[in-house]
Amino acid sequence: MKFFLSKFWRVVALTLLGGVAILFFFSLWFWNQLGEGEKEAIQQILHHHGDYLIIPLFLFVVLAVWAVESLFRGYVRPIKRISEEVILINSANPSYRIEGRGSEEIRLLCDSINLGADRVEDMVRSVDERIRQARADAEAEKNVLAAIISELPQGVVACNMEGRIMLYNNRAQEMLTPASHEGALNQHDVPGNERAGYLGLGRSLYAIMDERDIKRGLKEIEDSLRERKEPANAIFTISTDKGGLLRVEMVPILRGRRRLSGFVLFLRHVSPLLEDVAEAPWPLLPISMRKLLESIKLKAEQKLGIILELEEIEDQDRVRADTHSLVLALLFLLQALRIRTGQRRFLCRVSGSGALKSIDISWQGALVELSLLQKWQEEELTVQEESLPLTFGEVLRFHGINMELQPAEGPGCNTHIRLSLPVEEASGAVGPRTTGIKVESRPEFYDFDLFSQEGISTEIEDRPLSELAYTVFDLETTGLDPNGGDEIIAIAAFRILNGRLLHQERFDQLVDPKRPIPWESIQVHGITPEMLQGKPTIEQVLPWFHSFVEDTVLVAHNAAFDMRFLELKEEAAGVKFTNPVLDTLLLSAVVHPFHDEHSLEAISERLGVYITGRHTAAGDALATGELFLKLIPLLAEKGIYTLKEALEASQKTYFSRLKV
Repeated sequence: MKFFLSKFWRVVALTLLGGVAILFFFSLWFWNQLGEGEKEAIQQILHHHGDYLIIPLFLFVVLAVWAVESLFRGYVRPIKRISEEVILINSANPSYRIEGRGSEEIRLLCDSINLGADRVEDMVRSVDERIRQARADAEAEKNVLAAIISELPQGVVACNMEGRIMLYNNRAQEMLTPASHEGALNQHDVPGNERAGYLGLGRSLYAIMDERDIKRGLKEIEDSLRERKEPANAIFTISTDKGGLLRVEMVPILRGRRRLSGFVLFLRHVSPLLEDVAEAPWPLLPISMRKLLESIKLKAEQKLGIILELEEIEDQDRVRADTHSLVLALLFLLQALRIRTGQRRFLCRVSGSGALKSIDISWQGALVELSLLQKWQEEELTVQEESLPLTFGEVLRFHGINMELQPAEGPGCNTHIRLSLPVEEASGAVGPRTTGIKVESRPEFYDFDLFSQEGISTEIEDRPLSELAYTVFDLETTGLDPNGGDEIIAIAAFRILNGRLLHQERFDQLVDPKRPIPWESIQVHGITPEMLQGKPTIEQVLPWFHSFVEDTVLVAHNAAFDMRFLELKEEAAGVKFTNPVLDTLLLSAVVHPFHDEHSLEAISERLGVYITGRHTAAGDALATGELFLKLIPLLAEKGIYTLKEALEASQKTYFSRLKV
């Protein structure tokens, strides 16, 4: 309808109506000027020879329609197309050139535009070359730093205060990637069937690490910053789903002097260190004895209902400790004593001088045998919902603590346990980093624009397209009929964040379809039955893919086809895809309504995208991602900025009404 209401057709319609009106009123005036005899003569002529007048009138109408249509095809439609292609040159593909079609004047106009585009492109290339030369040294330094960060033996993960990942290196990905996802991330072999989160830019750290550990570390850092203590770091341990143990050092990222804007986690495997604690001690943070015992007292009452009475403790007493594991170990001891003795009230005092301090825990009631203490040291640390893959004895040895039974001291006390531990020494083992990291340090493998994000809103329809996180994906199938029994045989996907296609964050998985593959399909995608033997089924793969695309907008080319295959397998896989979906085919029709061809190849040619690996899931997904990034500025030229506007515009295209 909008096509016929354009200015050109309004002019044509007004001209036609005006001509008919003029002819009608002139004929009426002329008829009134005739006498009766003249009118009768004209009526006789029309009655006997009217057919001869209709034929030239019909030919005149045909000629007029042809003239108008020729004018439209030769001038109006080419101008509409030229307008689209000029925007394309300015926004997405500077190397694109307009093909001169239409009248001679239109072809001359196209030649002039192409000549101007050549000159502008030459100037842009010249400016870009100068900029590249000016940045060469800085880029070289950045690449060296990126290589260092990437190959560090420690895992490195940087996050903003919302827990969104801004940076990570290869080692961190190896340490934190769940075993169930390693195959999908590393080409076609996925063991297990867990559904843990993925490590990736913009993703939440809390999908792969316990939020309580992070919050606990942040609180410790904030307390140190408030009290102006150095170092303002936190150290704790976490277990992985691979059965390992990671030592985590949390270092604050500071803006100004004391404003916390994020944090960096340094990760390393610590299980080998348990073999010889004396030779390879873990880095420990200094902490006051008073603060340590007050923390234990508070948690013992909250978690276990145990009253721990503290005698007066000197403020200057300080020890080096991993606060999390040591507190958990002493809670474990109190829990075991409560079960053994039936007591809920214990007395704690600190004694000793010099290099050793002793923590004495005493109670009234049943005795504890030495053999029972030895048994407790072999048990894994578990206190209600909290646990560590370490034994009670390993934590004691790690801190250099000696535990022993002592004779009764004081009236009413039957026995007590003494924990002897070394006080802080200036010449002790190498401790953690003593300063926070300034934001001027900018290693690669990062997206520090996430610093400014205060949280990811669940209402994303009104957010700009440039600010959203996307997963661009593609499927390969046994055929083109999802309702007729065709099955998925490959899924590939890449993430887009802040306008960047993240090649390293990919999902690529072959799928056993449990049915034959037609020869015609094999000729298209090249996937043979032998390649799919032993691969997981779609019921196994779809939950992993669902986890990979979490909290993102899905993007595909001819998305209705791919989404139909996924929808038919949702119930069997136990998942449901509720992500918003954008289709590059429909978006191309939005920005180029006067182009008839919107295939992946046609759009790629228009936008200057080279497709590598056509009809492979990974190749098509990668090309679709590059096309989508080029379509975003073209949509902006059409006044389409938000996800809601893009979805509404897509629904108005002709292609959206076609059913799979």
